[in-house]
Amino acid sequence: MLLTYNVINLHLTEICNYRCSYCFAKFNVQNELGIDAWKQVVDQIKNYFDLNAIKDGRINLAGGEPLLLNYLDKLIDYIHSSNIKVSIITNASLLSKEKIDRWTDKIDILGISIDSLKHETNLTIGRESRGDTVDYNHLVELLNYAKAKGIKLKVNTVISKLNYKEDITKLYEDVNFDRIKILQMRVNKHCNETASDLSISDQEFIEYCDKFDDHNIVFESESDMESSYIFIDPKGNMISNENHTHNKIGSILIEDIMTLITNAKINQNRFDKRYITKMEA
Repeated sequence: MLLTYNVINLHLTEICNYRCSYCFAKFNVQNELGIDAWKQVVDQIKNYFDLNAIKDGRINLAGGEPLLLNYLDKLIDYIHSSNIKVSIITNASLLSKEKIDRWTDKIDILGISIDSLKHETNLTIGRESRGDTVDYNHLVELLNYAKAKGIKLKVNTVISKLNYKEDITKLYEDVNFDRIKILQMRVNKHCNETASDLSISDQEFIEYCDKFDDHNIVFESESDMESSYIFIDPKGNMISNENHTHNKIGSILIEDIMTLITNAKINQNRFDKRYITKMEA
């Protein structure tokens, strides 16, 4: 049976210049892969896309913070040369016009992670580096620059006790995003359990979402996230996220990728909601 999962997420690193208290991208691995190994991963993914006649396959590069990696541009070039779409998720702190120029015609979607527009709130969350947070005006300038270069824009916002009463719609007004996604904070075992007191209830999340009347916004509850996407950890292991746990299915460098994807038990309906019907990263 042909598989139809057309987006695969590579969490290239756990390294980050921020320390967000509820970050879920913690995999507790050592000796993260380098560029040569990631090229092998890309080759495996290309083979999977080809065997399943997937013409719109995309690799999403995430972290940690991928812009900290000195091989990132080489990896983007390699994915692009393999005729696979490339998207990236960044906290935007290291974004620059030079990087955007370098990525033009190579990056399909530039995704940013923004949880608050308030300096003090970002400090409390841990979205800071030595007390510095993203400058709003500079961010808007960079995103509009990328948009003018033909790069699609996406924004992710995680909702927790720290920001669920904040109105961030100014950002949506100042930047013409192609996709806006609002996520309920999710706690995973052996990952971000220490921040569990920052979780909001399902009802609080619903009430937050009900404030918006823009149907172009995607709302993703913490239960929607379970088994809804395919991702590889910094060591090359395919991961499932059933039962609030990152479970290692097997190494994509050693085992058959189609078998790994099958064993990851992705929920087709949740995957389709996330990817097939909408432009998403």
